[in-house]
Amino acid sequence: MKKCSSIPFPPELKNVTWSMQAGDLQNNTIELKADMMKKQQLFQTGENSYTRVYSGSELLGRDFTVREDWRLDDAGRWAGKLEFSGNTSKLYIEEVHFPCITMPFPQEGIRVLVGVSQGWVYTFNADHEDGVLASGAFGSMRLTAAFANGRGVYADCRDESNQLHDFLWRKKGDTLEYHSVHFLPCAPRYRKSSKIKFENSIVTFDGDWYEAAQIYRKWALTTRNYKNRIRNNRQRDLALWLWNRGDSEHVIQPAERLAKDCGVPVALDWYWWHNNPYDTNYPNFWPPREGEAVFKKAQQRLKDQGIYCQVYINGLTWDVDLEGFESDGGLDSAVVDRDGKVHAVEFNCYTHHRLGYMCGEGDIFKKRMMELVDHLVEAGLPGIYMDMIGCAALHPCYNRKHHHAPGGGSYQARGYRKMIKDIRKKYPHLQLSTENCNEIFMDCFESGIILSPSMERCCNQEWIDSFPVFTAVYHGANTLFGNYALLDGIPPWDPLWPPRDRWKNEEDWHAVCPDQFALELARTVSWGMQPTVCNITMEQINDPKYAEDYQWIVDISRFYYQNRQYLYDGTLLDPSGFECRNIPVKFLQRGLFTTEEKKNIMLRERPAVFHNLWQAPDGRQALILINYTRQEQQCRWHNREFNLPPRSCHAIEL
Repeated sequence: MKKCSSIPFPPELKNVTWSMQAGDLQNNTIELKADMMKKQQLFQTGENSYTRVYSGSELLGRDFTVREDWRLDDAGRWAGKLEFSGNTSKLYIEEVHFPCITMPFPQEGIRVLVGVSQGWVYTFNADHEDGVLASGAFGSMRLTAAFANGRGVYADCRDESNQLHDFLWRKKGDTLEYHSVHFLPCAPRYRKSSKIKFENSIVTFDGDWYEAAQIYRKWALTTRNYKNRIRNNRQRDLALWLWNRGDSEHVIQPAERLAKDCGVPVALDWYWWHNNPYDTNYPNFWPPREGEAVFKKAQQRLKDQGIYCQVYINGLTWDVDLEGFESDGGLDSAVVDRDGKVHAVEFNCYTHHRLGYMCGEGDIFKKRMMELVDHLVEAGLPGIYMDMIGCAALHPCYNRKHHHAPGGGSYQARGYRKMIKDIRKKYPHLQLSTENCNEIFMDCFESGIILSPSMERCCNQEWIDSFPVFTAVYHGANTLFGNYALLDGIPPWDPLWPPRDRWKNEEDWHAVCPDQFALELARTVSWGMQPTVCNITMEQINDPKYAEDYQWIVDISRFYYQNRQYLYDGTLLDPSGFECRNIPVKFLQRGLFTTEEKKNIMLRERPAVFHNLWQAPDGRQALILINYTRQEQQCRWHNREFNLPPRSCHAIEL
C-alpha cells in the first residue's frame, strides 16, 4: 500500500466525496462533510484499487475516522464502500451520503433518470433555478443517471439486503450534484462505528436511459430476488385487464362483454367492493358493500366464465382519523417520523382522512391483513391486490415501541416480505399483486399495476417523462399491467364520498383529447405490459361515440396475446434507429382526486408510432410498431420503411 495524490476518476467528474448527517433523534441534524475532517490520506492498494482515510472531527471526536475503498473493475465501473469508526460524541450518524458526485451542468441542459416506477426521466435546462432537482426513495430500482448529447454518468447502490436508500440530485450554478443517501440504524451499538457493506457504483457511459439500464441489468439478473422470482407465472396468459370500480353488475358486465368480443383471457381488478369509502377507514374493508352472499355469487360467476378476478385492499396503511386507531393497535404498528408523529398522508381530499403508513414490524396490522385475506379466500377469490406495498414500504421509522433500531435498516422490506410469505404459505394457490414494479418484492408478487404509460394524465410536471427502464432490466420477472386510460376521461366517483366535491361541469373529454386513450394503450403494449382499461362501463361500450376506441381495445388485446413470445417472454433490445413524425397530442391531466378548479389540458409532442425491438427466448427478433392515430403513418427503422394503416399493430419479424 503506497501513498498517492488522487484517484483517477473519469474527467467528467469534478469531485467524488461523502457527507454525513449526525443527530440525536430529537433536534435537527448537523452536516459533516469530508473537507471538514482534520486529516486526509490516500493510498493505492492495488493496480486499480484505492483507499482514502479521513481522521479527526471537531463534531464527532479526534478519533473519528472515515474510510473509503474504491476499485475499478474490468467493465470500467468504479465500485466504492465506506465505513466509519471512533465516534466518541453522543450523536448518531443518521445518514451517510455516499458517493457524492459533482459534475458540470451542460449548457444545453441535462436529463436525469431515477429508478422510480418504470423509470422517470427529468429534463432540466441550464437556466433552471438552483436547488434540489429530484429526490426521494428508489421506488423500483436502485439506479440513476444523468446524460446529455449521448454521454452520461451512471450511479447505483448494489444492495441485496434491502436497506432504506434515497437519491438526491441538486443544481448549484454550473454544477450538478448527486448524492446516494443511506439511512443508518440509530442504536447504541451502531453509534461508534458502522459501514456501508455493499458496493456503490459510478460509471461514465455513452447513451441514455437504455444503456444505463443495461449497466444495471448485468448485476440485477444475478441477485437473489430475481433468481427466486415466481416461475411459470399463472398471469402470463392474461391479455386484458379491466381496472373497474363499483358494485358487482357494474364491474362484471363489461368484463363479460370484452371477454366475448376479444376472445382472449380477461382479468378484473375490482375496487370499491368493500364497505368503507375508498382511501378512508382502512383497514376495515370487510364485509362487502353488497353483502357476503352477493359477493360470493359474483366470484363464482366470474370463475365460471374463466375471468380472473382480484380485489383491492390496502396492504400498507391504517386510517389515523378512524375512531379506535390508537386503541386497536394502529399506533403500535405505525411508522413514526423523526419528529414523533405518525407518518400519514391525506390522499383523499374529499373525506380528509389521513392514511398512516404501517411499519414492517407492525404485527397488529399484519394480523389484521391476514384476517382480511382469510375472509377473501373463503369467499372464493383467486387473487388479491395489496396496494402500496411495492412503492411505499420505503420510509424510515422511529417508533420506539418497535424492536428495530430507529432510522435505517432492512426492517421494512423484511417485515412485508415475511407477511407475503406467510400468506403464500397458508394459501399457496392465491395470486398476489401490488402497486408498482419493485425489485425488493419481485419474488413475492405475481404482478404489479403501473401507471407510467399514462404519465401525462397522472403527472402535472411537464419536464418529467417515463420510459420502460424496469422492462429493459427485468422484463418477464413479473406480470406488469396498468395505465389510467379512461374512455371518457372521467375518473370514477365513490358514492360513499361527500357529493359536494364532485365535478359540476363535465365536458366531452373524449372529443377534447381524442388521441389520449389510444396512445396510452399503445404505449402500454409497446413496453411489454398487459393492456389495461379503467372504469369502462356498459354505457360506454354501447355508445357509438366510443366505437372506434372500443375496437382498439379489442384489436390491441388480441395483438398482445398473439405476440406474448416477445411482449411477455422476450428481452427488450436497443430501440434506437427508429424514426417517425411527432404529432401534437392533447392530454387531460386528471386523477382520482383532481378537483374541478385544478383541471388542465396539456399539449405535448409525441411520436405518432410507438415502437420497440424485442427478442424471443428462441432468438427470434421482432420490431413492434403501433400506430395509435387515426391516420396512416410512415416510419423508418434503420434502412427499412413502413406505411402503417390507422389504428394498427404490427410485429415485424427480422
